[in-house]
Amino acid sequence: MQVVAILVGESAETKAPVRDDVLRLLVRGARTGDPQVFEKLLSEMRRLHVSAESMVNDYIPAAVGEIGEEWHADRIDILEATIATSRMQNLLRELGRAWSADAANPHMSGSVLMVVPDSEQHTLGAMIATTQMRRLGVSVAVQLLSSPASLEVMLRTRRFDAVFFSVGNFDSLDSCRKLVTAARNMVGTDVRFAVGGAVPVDPEDLRRITGADIATRDVALALRQFDLMKSAAPAE
Repeated sequence: MQVVAILVGESAETKAPVRDDVLRLLVRGARTGDPQVFEKLLSEMRRLHVSAESMVNDYIPAAVGEIGEEWHADRIDILEATIATSRMQNLLRELGRAWSADAANPHMSGSVLMVVPDSEQHTLGAMIATTQMRRLGVSVAVQLLSSPASLEVMLRTRRFDAVFFSVGNFDSLDSCRKLVTAARNMVGTDVRFAVGGAVPVDPEDLRRITGADIATRDVALALRQFDLMKSAAPAE
């Protein structure tokens, strides 16, 4: 919580290469949960002016990639990898809470539903995208383990300007297509649909397979396409 409060308070939109020493600290903190490691991480991020945006956009994805490589190389087991990823997801969640959608950017508008299909095992990518949108000032609700029936209930009870679907593997493509179809039957053309994620499929093929309006891993691009991003400038 201390890390989050200070990073958000000093946040600035600066783009810099990922520093290996900072990344090592983040990976070690995620793997061990050691408070002293996170204190050192905080100190280094402040000293080196690493922003909260960079943490979300650059460092956490890089750290997840390294943990995944360690698991594939049998240096850690699936339980250790899951716990480490969960620790980083908790940090993302706190960043999302700290960045109020209403106060983050007065130039933004609209609301988005982030959907993770019930066949999808990974949620961190969806949470990164959700945190990015909240930082940009968009109100975001998240539905995990979504089925056509649960999605229809959500769309019947709440209004959204767009629905984003996160797909991380081939096995979720058919589930995503069914979700998009169910949502379209429910709301027609009043709501726009975007699909993205780590699944290794060409964006145009991904759009065609799922039936979404746009397929991209670029959150800001999707928001602009749907006229939900009037300005790319972040909050001060």
